[in-house]
Amino acid sequence: MKLSSSKVSELEAHLDETKKALAKLLKKRDWGNGKRLEKIRKQLYKIKWPNSNEDTLYLNSTIKESVIKLHDRIDNELAPLIRKEDYGYEALKLGLHEFRRGIRWTALY
Repeated sequence: MKLSSSKVSELEAHLDETKKALAKLLKKRDWGNGKRLEKIRKQLYKIKWPNSNEDTLYLNSTIKESVIKLHDRIDNELAPLIRKEDYGYEALKLGLHEFRRGIRWTALY
């Protein structure tokens, strides 16, 4: 799709207006001189971040909880559908889709 030259000119005018508005906002909120970034750096430095062992323990427990929840959902929702003698294909397909989604989220942790 090709834009007309008038539309391009209109967008360029909006771009200039937007840049000026952003510059004004950054100046108003004290971002332009670097003071704001320095303040954020100081605040981040004060935070007691977990060490790698604490972080690993936290991630492991979070993943374990997610897997347990996923397993319970499978047992409660998907397994009964599979064990039925005459289950509907759509119900099974939806259940498998949810199962895959759950596995994907577990893998993201």
